[in-house]
This record gives sequence, structure tokens and C-alpha cells, in this order.
Amino acid sequence: MDRGNALSQRNFVINNECYALIIVDINDNIVTWNEVAERLFGWSSAKALGRKLSKTIFSHSALELYQQSLIKKDKIHPSTLQELKNKVWHCDGYDIPIQLIISKLDTPQGIHFLINAFDNNEQIRREKDVRNSLNSQKIMNSILQLTLKNISPDIFCTNVLELICSFDSLKLEPKGAVFLTDNESGELILHSHIGMKPEQVQACSRISPGVCHCGRALETGEVQFASFVDERHNIHYRNIEHHGHYCIPIHSGDRILGVIALYVREGHSPRSEEQETLIAISNIFAGVIERKKMESQRASLVDRLHSAMTAAWNEKLFTNSIIESLNHGLLVLDPDGIVTMINPLGREILNYFTLKKSIIGHNLKKIFIENIAICLMDPTPLPTGMSKEITLTTIGGEDKVIGYNTVPRKDSQGQELGYIISLTDFTEIKRTQREMEKMNHLITVAEIASAVAHEVRNPLAGIKTMSQSIEENMDPDDENREYLTRIIRQVDRLNELLTNFFTFAKPVTPKRTKVSVIEIINETKQLVRKKLKSRNIKLYEKYDNSLPQIYADLNQVQQVFLNLMLNSIEAIEHDGIIDIKASFMDSDDDLMPYFSEISLNKKPEDYVKIIFTDNGCGMSEETREKAFKPFFSTKAQGTGLGLSIVYRILQENNAFILLDPDVLDGASFIMFFER
Repeated sequence: MDRGNALSQRNFVINNECYALIIVDINDNIVTWNEVAERLFGWSSAKALGRKLSKTIFSHSALELYQQSLIKKDKIHPSTLQELKNKVWHCDGYDIPIQLIISKLDTPQGIHFLINAFDNNEQIRREKDVRNSLNSQKIMNSILQLTLKNISPDIFCTNVLELICSFDSLKLEPKGAVFLTDNESGELILHSHIGMKPEQVQACSRISPGVCHCGRALETGEVQFASFVDERHNIHYRNIEHHGHYCIPIHSGDRILGVIALYVREGHSPRSEEQETLIAISNIFAGVIERKKMESQRASLVDRLHSAMTAAWNEKLFTNSIIESLNHGLLVLDPDGIVTMINPLGREILNYFTLKKSIIGHNLKKIFIENIAICLMDPTPLPTGMSKEITLTTIGGEDKVIGYNTVPRKDSQGQELGYIISLTDFTEIKRTQREMEKMNHLITVAEIASAVAHEVRNPLAGIKTMSQSIEENMDPDDENREYLTRIIRQVDRLNELLTNFFTFAKPVTPKRTKVSVIEIINETKQLVRKKLKSRNIKLYEKYDNSLPQIYADLNQVQQVFLNLMLNSIEAIEHDGIIDIKASFMDSDDDLMPYFSEISLNKKPEDYVKIIFTDNGCGMSEETREKAFKPFFSTKAQGTGLGLSIVYRILQENNAFILLDPDVLDGASFIMFFER
């Protein structure tokens, strides 16, 4: 290849490079300057060739660096690269963002330097885009992390404002505010803020559409920017500072939820990437606000639901507490008669008639026979003043008087859902009524007896006195003396009867103390010892170990025991047995059914039971029913007051007595004394 062709080929390569190629000699004179260099630096080849490169493209700040790269040229390695960025000028006098690479060349003409110049504009732009993207991503990630925290909307907005203003890339002042649109008035309401003075907070608390930059952002839906305070700044307040700001609307579809106001220094130049980041932030705000609204609505709904459930639960507890505290049994039945609810007292009443452990879910017809269940479920009311009662036999064979009332159970629409039955155990009340009637009868008889005894006793005393006087004046052999003796004997008998009347009518107020049952019985035995022996009656006694004392009047209890012993002796007549037992009472005692019937739900552990049993002639059913009634007697010479006085004395001492209905051969008196 000849020299001309080689030169032409070299020029072709130089001019077709994609970067500026410059060759300078050891004296910094430009030897080669391709077309890319012409376009990059603005110097034509004709003007550039032969000029000093340092005076052609380098600024003063780059000269020293460039010259240092050319010192000791003989020691520069061919691979040595020296980069000079943004240190060169265009021929028109402005900076050019380029990258320079300087390499040493050994040529036949001597040492030269090859300088490659790359246009750095595109790389700078790409780096800038990457940095902006990273900064925006960093800001977005930080904001998104805040959205994951369980914080209130106020705290979220404040935290986001502080976070945005802390990023240097946005060049914002540590001051800003979030306004939310009021749905009713359409105004902006100051929701959260940082760095604002109190007077500014007051002035900007409500902003109408179109007023000031924030109002215009609300009205137009477009970002409003101001680099300083001018006539467009409609809202003024005391000591207003020079500033500029962005007002970014928060869009959610066609609606504007609010405006973000961010402050910048006066004279700040807006940048497109800055505005794009702020718009992206406002979009996140829109999502968060919408989500927070839904969460708030959901929370409000949950709160209302919780309140409603709590109120319903409290109402149920209140209703249940009322039902539980009722002094009568309550049953709730469905239309088929299946028990769906029952209170404790109702369960207690029904336990008398069924062995089922759980009554809920069972049909009433399976608990009672069908006709009784139908009767209980009949809601037909009785005439005013009358109550429904039914006598039922328990599983233990005891009769219970049950009062009941039935009403239909209806819903709010009047639809019948079943029945509500109230049950009351009248057995104790009926027994109390009988006892009260008996006591009233006794009191009435006692009052009559007292009046009669008082009126009769004085004439009897006169008759006895006159009879004794006549007797004293009669001859010992007078045949009429026997009549006077009989008269005096009958007067004494009547007087004894009157004494019993007084004892029955007006018993002495008991002086109750702790007394020993065994000691009282021992004293009483001495009074009847001769009669027991004369009739060959055996007396058996049995007492629990450590038998406690009873709380009663000693003399009155002794009179009770004496009356019962005499009653048994008269019933036996000859060759019989009287059995006396005294023991503790407890809830498992065989006599608990009798104790419960007469003791008005007192605790059995507080009582001692004493049983007098004989194998005498016994009593008929009629005699048993009238045994304690005054003036009732089966004896020819009886006054009918013996057992009545016993009953009255025990009543006065808070004790109880009854005849054991299971003992038919003879009689058994059961007594319960407080201890």
C-alpha cells in the first residue's frame, strides 16, 4: 500500500470514530482533530490544528491537572489513563460534560499523546435518571413502610411530612401540611402539619376552593408551584416568611381528596423529576386516605356491631339474672312443648318429678304424663283472683301442690313461638296455712277456755269451801258425808281441768337455755317409775355419743316428756315397751322429708331429733289427724288437752312435733329441738 492510500485510510478511521479523537505532540500542539471533535468543541479542524490544546478546550481549573499528566512524559506508561470530567469548554465559552482519556504514543516523529473525548451528556442524564429513580424509590419505600404501621391517619400524615422533608434530593424546607377535603362544605381542612407557626395554622385551618395556591390546586386538580410569595398568595398572616412551595392535589379517580403543601426556599427552581416524585407521593396518599377511610368505616362498623352485641349480651345477662333471681320456677317451651330454657328454681321443682339430669331439650310430655303436660301448657286464664293449682306426686311418692301460670311466647311480629310457664311450689305455703289455721283455732279456743276457766274457778272455790264447812259440822256417822266427799273430789277434778285450761290458754313464756336431753328424761322417769313398774312396762333408751344440748325451757320440756310418757302408759295398759331415742340431725337423715315439711327450710344440722315410740293400742287415721287439736280425746275421762299442751309448748320453744305416719302398731312421736 502506498503512502497516499495509507493516509487516506487513517483519515477515514479517525473521522468515523464515535468519539472525539485528538492527537497532540510533545509540545501540546494539536496534530489530529477529527469531525466528532469539531462537533463537540465547536472548533473546525482548520482552526484547531496547530493550536495548543490546553488553550483550546481546558478551563483554568483543568489546566493544572492536564499539565500534570504531561510532566515527565518519558515516564508515562502507554496504558496510563487520566480522566478529566466536566473540565472543558466549548468554543462559545460554556462547560461541556465530557470524559477525557489521555494515552502516550511512541511514533517515528517522537512522543505524542492520544486524547479520546466522550460526550458525557447521555451518561449524566442516565445517571441522573437512576439517582432520581433510586431516591424516589427510597422515598416511596419509606412511605409504604409507614402504611404498614398501625397508626392513626393524623400520625401517618405527620410522619410522611417529616419523612419527605428529610430527603435532601427533594430540596424541601422542614415545613408542610396536609389538607383533606370536607365532603359537606367542599373546603380544605388542615389535617396535619409540621413547622407551621400558630398564626399560620389558624389562618390556613380552612381554605375555600380557588383561594391561595392550595385552593387553586383543589379547584383545578393540577400541581401549583410558586417560587416566592406574590399576589397569588391570598392568605396572609403576621410575620409571614419569604418562601416558595408546591401544592399537590391528592387524586382518587375523579375526586380530589385533599392537597399536600410542601415549602421550598424562595427562588427555588422547579424540576420535573421533583414534581413527578411529589405526584407519586400524593398518589400513595390517595391510596392511604381511601384505605384509612375504609378502615375507619370498618372500625366504626365493628364498634357499632360490638356495641350492639355487647348491649344484646348485657341485655341477655340482665334478663338471665332476673330469671335466675325469680322466686318461682320459669320454663320456656317451643310450640311442640320442648323445654328451651329453665331457671334454677324451675329445675328444682321439676326434679321432684323426673330423674333426668338435663331437662333442656326434653318434651314436657316426657316429664309428666300427657294430660298433665297439656294442662300445664294451657294458657287459658282463670277468673280474677283465682290461681291455677295442681297436686302432683313426686318420684318419692310425696304429694306436692304446684301453682302455675302459662302465657304464650310471641315475637315482635306477634308470631307465637311457644309457651312461658311459671311454677310455684305451694306445698310449704299450704302447710303453713294449715299450721296458721291450727294456731288460729288454738288461739281462739285458748281465749274461750281462759274466759270460761276464769268464770268457773270462783264458783268452784265457793262450792268446795261450803262443802268442806258442811263436812266439818256433820257427824262422823252421817250417811251424807260420802256425798260431800264426792262433791269435793269432783271440784278438785274440775280445778285440775281449769289449771290445764290456763296452761293451754296462756302458757308461761319459756326461759330457754342450754339443757341436757338425757338429764330431763332421767328426771321425768322418776315421776312415772311407779306406773311403769305397776304395769310391767319396759323403758328403753338410746342416745348418740356426745349428744349436744338443746336450747329450750327445762321445766316446759320436762312437762312435754311427762305428758308423752303418761300418754304412752295409758295406751299400753300392761306389758309393753316405751322406746326413747335422741340423736343428731343431718341432711342424709331418714327423717329429712318430715323435717323439711315442718321446719320451713331450716338447716337440719342445727337440730336434735327425739323419738318417743310405744307399742300401745295405736291410733286410727282420724285420731292421728286430730291428735293435737284441743278437747279431742278418745278417753272417757280425758280432757283432750294433753297433746294440745305439748304442741303449744313446743311451738313456744321453736320446736316441732309430728306423728310418724309409718308406725301403725302403737304410736311414735318425732320431735325436733334447736341446739
